[in-house]
Amino acid sequence: MFLPSIFPNRGSSFNIDSDIPPLDGKVILMTGGTSGLGKQTVIELAKHRPARIWLAARNAEKASATAREIQEVVGSESVLSILVLDLSSLETVSAAAKIVRAESSRLDLLILNAAVMVPAAAQTAAGYELQFATNHLGHALLIQNLLPLLLETQKRDTRANVRIVSLTSTAHRMAPPGGIHFELLQSPAETLSPLSRYAQSRLANILYTRAIARRHPDLTVVSVHPAISKTPLIGQFAESLSLNPDMVRLTSPLWLHDIREGIKNPLWAAFAPDVRSGEYYEPIGVRGRASRDASDNDLEHKLWDWTENELHKWK
Repeated sequence: MFLPSIFPNRGSSFNIDSDIPPLDGKVILMTGGTSGLGKQTVIELAKHRPARIWLAARNAEKASATAREIQEVVGSESVLSILVLDLSSLETVSAAAKIVRAESSRLDLLILNAAVMVPAAAQTAAGYELQFATNHLGHALLIQNLLPLLLETQKRDTRANVRIVSLTSTAHRMAPPGGIHFELLQSPAETLSPLSRYAQSRLANILYTRAIARRHPDLTVVSVHPAISKTPLIGQFAESLSLNPDMVRLTSPLWLHDIREGIKNPLWAAFAPDVRSGEYYEPIGVRGRASRDASDNDLEHKLWDWTENELHKWK
């Protein structure tokens, strides 16, 4: 279920150095850009000098330190703006979106990268299961509150090709029976394993992407699984599968990819001309790998209705 997707299928090619188009005048927002895949993505985007990159992060000090590091790598003046955003808190998500709408006249690319992976069972302050709240609900609210700006950008500039790229995981195939246990989403969901809780949140990413794409055909909205890469999250994931740490360390060169390899699929989705809105892609640009639950229209509609009901007061 999981292992076959470790190795990129390479349906398409993407050269980071030559295939990112000029970004002059573009505005980008990236969640989870202070480490791992997110940080490297921001570095590559900053090299192309967009008008602005909103670096959204929970910790302002860490984000500022990351911005300084990126500026040293990229050289010249940084295009980064720090945006304090805690996805587990709908209040801070709403506040962050207001800042972006007030200070930016456009938004061309929204990359939803931040996530938590297999923490202990917990609830947010508002009572939601932690992984579902962070990986799905917080990002869903961010999308909804930034949609007016995204749609206006596309309307005013028909060449803008405005996109939303939502990072998810091939682990969505490991969601529990039924896909999403809605009755447990306002509890710690201790009857599910940490991996099952993670998987259902990643399944929600794919389903919600489909729902947004269906309702907003003027935008390109996709979900992607990045190549499994050498990031801090991989240790947590290996632990959730009860893998021997020594085995993981010895075999990792065979299946863990370089960070720059890991970001190719998200960047392909952000810029390639043949991206289909509403699709789920595995590396690189491979369609047709979503689980049955991820293609379930009834489950998609149920998730949409549940999410709308929970978010209505925060829009």
